[in-house]
Amino acid sequence: MKRHIGLTTARAVSIGIIAGAGLFTHPPSAQAQTPTLVDPSLGVSTVVGGLSQPIAMAFIGPNDILVTEKASGQVKRATNGAVAGVVLDLPVNSNSERGLLGIALHLRFPRTPYVYLYNTESTTGADSAAVAEVPLLGNRVDRFVWDGSKLTFDWNIIKLRSFQNDLNDVINPAAPLPLLRANHNGDLIVGSAVARPANVGHLYRFRLNQRRTAFVFDDPRLQDKVADNLALDDFTTEGEEIRFGSSFGIVTHIETGADGALYLVSPSTGTIRKISKN
Repeated sequence: MKRHIGLTTARAVSIGIIAGAGLFTHPPSAQAQTPTLVDPSLGVSTVVGGLSQPIAMAFIGPNDILVTEKASGQVKRATNGAVAGVVLDLPVNSNSERGLLGIALHLRFPRTPYVYLYNTESTTGADSAAVAEVPLLGNRVDRFVWDGSKLTFDWNIIKLRSFQNDLNDVINPAAPLPLLRANHNGDLIVGSAVARPANVGHLYRFRLNQRRTAFVFDDPRLQDKVADNLALDDFTTEGEEIRFGSSFGIVTHIETGADGALYLVSPSTGTIRKISKN
């Protein structure tokens, strides 16, 4: 998190937890459940919907957001609760955990109008989901220039390996058994991946000590820092203290807005949601 979370108690951290195997392969579900929060003084609202596998976002102004879509390779601009348009469209490979995954602004944005994107390049010149349709160094971090209405390519910062073609017979390494597979390097996500038909996803809130060096738990059963319930999604025992909300689907990005509210990107529901005080 870049800033303190204004709507929760002091020295608190909220982390999105994924619930759903194959997290980037499912389109928004019409049967997704309504999100709920433990704290009754907080409410959830949809900032913008109808997105296709949104993954990350960046605030370029009040109620003005750039959001990346994993498989379409598009960066869309959402203003005042609606998609205003597409400001960039990249040919990406979205197989497995590839795609247009990350966005960041220059520290002096908008005075220095640089926008940085992490994406996996497609060799076809169009969007692709085929595992082999990437260059060897297809994972890219590129710099773009924002002119107020669109993004224009400026500079490639780095290229990283995007697929492996290994000989996988350990006993006989010379055996011709190549296996193409995507590179699974990516963000560190805390939580469990549990398949749920309705894309149920939980949010957890962790309190920090005064020095902000460690988590603090009141429940003596969490002193070992392991919520080892045997039942999946069991919040009547050890997990109850840290549960912040439920039924959010897959959440890949959480950020505090200028208004102090929490904004959450969910590829499984195709939405950006907002958590704020009622």
